[in-house]
Amino acid sequence: MIKYLGVAAALAATYGVEWAIEFTAILLAILASMFYFIAGRLFTGLSQAALSIDFDVLHLLMVYMIYVTMTVLVFMSPYSYVAFVALPWLIIQGYANVLSLLVKFDIIGIEDKE
Repeated sequence: MIKYLGVAAALAATYGVEWAIEFTAILLAILASMFYFIAGRLFTGLSQAALSIDFDVLHLLMVYMIYVTMTVLVFMSPYSYVAFVALPWLIIQGYANVLSLLVKFDIIGIEDKE
């Protein structure tokens, strides 16, 4: 559902719809703050994370490109500071996507330690 909001916001901002850049910046700020909340819980040990390999590659790349497009559009607007806030989220998400793809295509392996 969120990816469709991102597509709509990016398209509206591209075609110059009124309030579209503001909506895109707000949506990007919400997504980035969700990342910082989850990362904070992970760093403090309140949550656990696992690398998932059960996903559709096309969907993974499509969602990532939507978020990158939203960030570029917001960066080129007067709200560029929101893009700087979202940049660490995109870098870590890209790194996790690459790791997931490498595991999915059996280039690297994951073994459980017991």
